[in-house]
Amino acid sequence: MKGLVTKLAMMSVIGFFGIQMAAAETISGSQTKGSAGKNATLRCSPVTINATKKITGISGSNAGFWIVKGSATIARYYKQNDSSAMGKVLSPGTYYVYPNLKNGQAQATVVVSIN
Repeated sequence: MKGLVTKLAMMSVIGFFGIQMAAAETISGSQTKGSAGKNATLRCSPVTINATKKITGISGSNAGFWIVKGSATIARYYKQNDSSAMGKVLSPGTYYVYPNLKNGQAQATVVVSIN
């Protein structure tokens, strides 16, 4: 019986962590420089979340980034992969992220992890 309880406890722990890992999502965006400050290209793979989540990671080649919810910019960060965004709470909705270009950079990227 003790062995069965131990096995059930282990399965519960593994199941819990599997659910937590499955809940992690990423939002990625890019910006390609245009000519003389015109016709830059912004791209993003938006994510719609149905529950409150937090930013848990940021990566990419950028000079900061901004977060858009629906059609409103809700946050701006001005350092590469700005750690001050870590822990920012995102309420349910559809989110987009876009990176700022560094001086002389032709393309910038950002990936924001949420959980």
